[in-house]
Amino acid sequence: MIKQNYNHLYLRGFTNIDDEAYCVKEGLPPSLMYNREINDVYISTHENPTKALKHIQLLLADQGLLNSWRMEV
Repeated sequence: MIKQNYNHLYLRGFTNIDDEAYCVKEGLPPSLMYNREINDVYISTHENPTKALKHIQLLLADQGLLNSWRMEV
């Protein structure tokens, strides 16, 4: 089974940074790997969380993953 990467860098096209590498880089728990909530950290620590959420939504839409994402902040 192929695991879906959800981190914002991977979705931007940096395919060498999968969710596992992203969690290690950011010091995140492994439970966030291949999990939609991996971007909650990016959103919550961004200086403008609303802007970050919209950015994530655009990335997910571009990848055809928007319908599986929760939309609230």
